Amino acid sequence: MAQLDNKHFQTAMAAIDDINSTTDERAIATAVQRAVGAFGFEHFCCAMPKSNQRQNFDACVLMNRWPSRWFEMYRNCNFQLHDPIARYTRSQSRSVYWSEIPIPDEPTARSIMTIAAGEHRLRHGLAIPIHGLNGYQAGISFAGFEIEQSGSVRSAIELIAIFAFNKLTHLKTETAAQDKILTPRQREILSWIAVGKTAWDIGRILDISQDTVNKLVAAAIERLQVTNRTHAVVEAIRRREIEI
Repeated sequence: MAQLDNKHFQTAMAAIDDINSTTDERAIATAVQRAVGAFGFEHFCCAMPKSNQRQNFDACVLMNRWPSRWFEMYRNCNFQLHDPIARYTRSQSRSVYWSEIPIPDEPTARSIMTIAAGEHRLRHGLAIPIHGLNGYQAGISFAGFEIEQSGSVRSAIELIAIFAFNKLTHLKTETAAQDKILTPRQREILSWIAVGKTAWDIGRILDISQDTVNKLVAAAIERLQVTNRTHAVVEAIRRREIEI
């Protein structure tokens, strides 16, 4: 991380204080947009990689302040599969200005950059990969028509982006924990049922009795307010209690 000059450091610290005082996701995005606006960045988007092939793009987006028409086109045309900025960011350990990213000689990749810059004022940008203990977690891309580019600005926005991401994931974790109605053991058993295991199989896998498995399934059915174990699995998936 490049050294921060005092002005940029103060901007980053003020933004972090602002983000830290928020209690909802929309307020975090607003605080980030307000802070990076000082450097000429008008828009940004934060997205995670897919957790499975069936997950749609909207479920991967944590914060979205792209122009609405651009985001709609990006999603409907599956640009995330060809976006050279997103692709390059996933392979990096440090933030990078868009101008530093090699654009492959592919029609779709070049079209994405041309449309973004020409029609939606996303002419210049900064892409920031977010990494955790298990590797790449998300990418945040900031953009504007005329932006301030320097090592100090890069470092300031990195601080803002990483803090905002951590705050956002903390809020989501708290919300998810509050929304869960099944116990960890019930979720584990329904996950095994979802892949075709019987109560006897699950008992052997988890080293518990078949009777205990059936009692836990019955309790899960009651909590989910469904009528049988198949419906319990479907409802658990719908509520994101389990994933398969």
